[in-house]
Amino acid sequence: MRTSFGGCAAAALAVAAIATAAWSFHWFRAHRSQASSSTARAVSLDTGVRALSRRAADLQARIAVAPGDVLARQQLILTYQALGDPTRGAEQLEAIARLKPGNQSARLALANAYLSLGRYPQAEAAYRAAISQWPRLAVAWQGLSAALYHQGRYQEAVQAARGAIRLQPKQASNHYVLAVALLEYAAHFPDPQFHGKEVREARAELNKLVPLWPGTGDLYLRLGRACLLLRDQTAATRYLERAAALLPGRLDAAIFLSKAYVSSGNPPAARKVVEQSLIIHPDAAELHDALGQLLQASGEPDADRKALAAFKRAAELEPRNPRLAERLGTAYLRTNDMQQARQAFETAVRLDPNRVFPHQQLAAIYTRLGDPMRATAAARMADRMTANQEQLKQIEGLAQWHPEVVNLHLILADRYRDLGLTSPSRDEYLFALRLDPKSARARSGLAALSKRPAGQKSGS
Repeated sequence: MRTSFGGCAAAALAVAAIATAAWSFHWFRAHRSQASSSTARAVSLDTGVRALSRRAADLQARIAVAPGDVLARQQLILTYQALGDPTRGAEQLEAIARLKPGNQSARLALANAYLSLGRYPQAEAAYRAAISQWPRLAVAWQGLSAALYHQGRYQEAVQAARGAIRLQPKQASNHYVLAVALLEYAAHFPDPQFHGKEVREARAELNKLVPLWPGTGDLYLRLGRACLLLRDQTAATRYLERAAALLPGRLDAAIFLSKAYVSSGNPPAARKVVEQSLIIHPDAAELHDALGQLLQASGEPDADRKALAAFKRAAELEPRNPRLAERLGTAYLRTNDMQQARQAFETAVRLDPNRVFPHQQLAAIYTRLGDPMRATAAARMADRMTANQEQLKQIEGLAQWHPEVVNLHLILADRYRDLGLTSPSRDEYLFALRLDPKSARARSGLAALSKRPAGQKSGS
């Protein structure tokens, strides 16, 4: 789970939740009354699991005899819903979609089911199939945007959302999905500041929705994130306070509100938010990390020891997070534990060898431990990573100033790929393809990304 404006899992899931609520299951809405009346009669005498299970078995037997019995499959879907078994309900939707390939509502119901079950590649394929058959079906474009978003393919999600808006410009949920995709697109790059244009567009789209959805906490949360990225601390704090009030106990709301308080110079308020949230989320690495940073900056007696305990807990909870390993190493340094600091920074380098800070710290630690050969090697790596980092920033800046230059986007895409940043790399290759549809380099880069094993980094 990313902690630096990358979004939390709970916030990400809100896209599917709001979008699915907006779309509804069109096919069920059209056919539910006939199917549900029979199911309701069957369950009215005994609403327990046994009765529902017997009902499911009867319907399965009926379908085995007559596989084309769509009504029985509808009734079985509703029974599985009552049993809390949406996966088996989706299997019946798949069957109905095969039986009725020209039924638009059935196809949408299947795609929506995949989305709600978190089967995002299948949802993407289902929405694309619907769009291929009905190109002007706005809800399918919106669903495609959500499916792409959840796969970390934010630029493609933006384009799909724009397709929905072109077809239904007055549909509020289309604008919401566009704003969310734009915000995440900017946030997943190493330096979101280079994508301020997208963040400003996202904020404008979200602001349009405030009068329409005044009680929607997720809307204020995303507005607050946008303002944090744009360094508008006053607005960020206002929106995130509202989000926290509407979303009590939600982890991402607390994390971003604490960031806003720190950025606006109010560490005590940030610490109060973090400590209260830790009661609800004791195993959230981001909260332990935030508490450690606040303790280090507090100047309290024994602050370094307390901060070290917080960073150790954060690193235990997310052992593959290089930034947490770096902070743990720094905490050990502040308590003068050179050996533990060395181990923490060596872990950080193993997790992400491209970051400058751990190499710099290891150079100093090896020197203090009397190991000049390793110190020299670490210093050289730090110099190399610093040069690479500066070069990357220069290319990012040039690409923003000259977005029409295909080669700049290709260079960026290659560099992101080398850094293991799969999602930003894919977006830059796709941007290059939009500028030059015949670019062989962009196509080969995308092909290389598709062969990467699972577990590659997808963002910052």
